Amino acid sequence: MTNPSLTRVLTSDGTAHGAIAESGFTYDSTNKVVRVQGTEYMQSVNLSGLGVGTNLVQKITVTSGTSTVMDYYIVDTTNGSARSGQVMVVWDASGVQYTDLSTPDLNGPTTAFVFQAVISGSFMQIEGVVSAGTWDVKAATRVVF
Repeated sequence: MTNPSLTRVLTSDGTAHGAIAESGFTYDSTNKVVRVQGTEYMQSVNLSGLGVGTNLVQKITVTSGTSTVMDYYIVDTTNGSARSGQVMVVWDASGVQYTDLSTPDLNGPTTAFVFQAVISGSFMQIEGVVSAGTWDVKAATRVVF
């Protein structure tokens, strides 16, 4: 089966003849990725049941960008502890730096879940490292090219 990436997305202004096949706006249904003018990458994930260990949250080809902002919400399904925030990452082929800015914890501490950013082969990965509990993650990522 071929990759179902669309080379054009149909947009409309709501009128009877207002549809346009946008060449600079594409959608990859396999990876759930939207590209706008080839310079922006947006992807959202909804991950459930992340347990103790290192869990992949986002994976981006190193050559596909230079930095990203990931908006997130995490919740420990065992006790309801939650937080929301942003992980900002900058990278090149040899290194990565990141920061996590977040809300105060809700319903208890969320220290058992931390994000990290790493270069793994030809990818920059954002990972969730879990030391206790079972976590759900909702995240939306924008990549700057």
